[in-house]
Amino acid sequence: MRGLDKQEKGVYTIDMTDDIRYDLFAAKDVTRIIGIDSNKLFHWVQTKGLLKPTVQGFGRGKSNYFSLEDLATLSLIKILYDYKIDLWEIKSLLGQVLSPNPKIVSTVKIEDHTLFFYDDDGEVIPAPGVEPINVWQIYKKGKNIFDKEGLVLTIENPLDKREHISFIGLKTRKTFDLPFGYAVKPPIISCLAIDIISIVRNIEEKTGLRF
Repeated sequence: MRGLDKQEKGVYTIDMTDDIRYDLFAAKDVTRIIGIDSNKLFHWVQTKGLLKPTVQGFGRGKSNYFSLEDLATLSLIKILYDYKIDLWEIKSLLGQVLSPNPKIVSTVKIEDHTLFFYDDDGEVIPAPGVEPINVWQIYKKGKNIFDKEGLVLTIENPLDKREHISFIGLKTRKTFDLPFGYAVKPPIISCLAIDIISIVRNIEEKTGLRF
C-alpha cells in the first residue's frame, strides 16, 4: 500500500496494489456528505465498530479515510438509525448484507420475476440471511440490471423490542411485492424498504465520483 495523494475537492487517492486504487475522504468531509456530526461518526466507527474505514489511522493524530463504499454504508446506517433501530441490531444486519468475506457474486439475473445471484461455477448463491453477501459488490456486478430496474433492500420485522430481524431480502422494484417505500415506524415495523440505488446516486452526486 502506497501513501495518500491529495486530489481536488478534498478527495484523496491511495494505491492499495498495482491494480486497486481507492478514492478516499477524510472524516470532516464524511460528516458533511452523510449529514452527521463528528461525535456520531466517531461513536459509530470507533466505539461501536459499525464500520471499518478503508484506511484506518492508529495512534494519536492518525486519521481514518473512507471510500465511496464506506460512505454508502454510513448512509445505510443513518437510515436505519433514523428509524430508531438499535445500533447492536444495525451491526447484526450489516454483518449479513455487508460481510467482509461474502460469497462472491459473478452474475446477476432476473428469472420469473425473481432475483438470482450466481458464483463463478454457475451455482446459485443462497438469499441474503442464509449466506453472507456484500450488497455493494452485488450492485457493481449487476449495474446493467439495477441502474434500470432498481435495487431494494427489504427488512421484515426488524425490531419491535421483542423480536430480532426475521428476514432480509434484495429485490428490484419490479419484483418488490409491497408498495415501494412502505414502512410503519417503530416500535413495530412490518417491512422497511431501503432504496439502494438512491443511496448510491446521492453519494455520487455529493462527491462527483462514480461508484
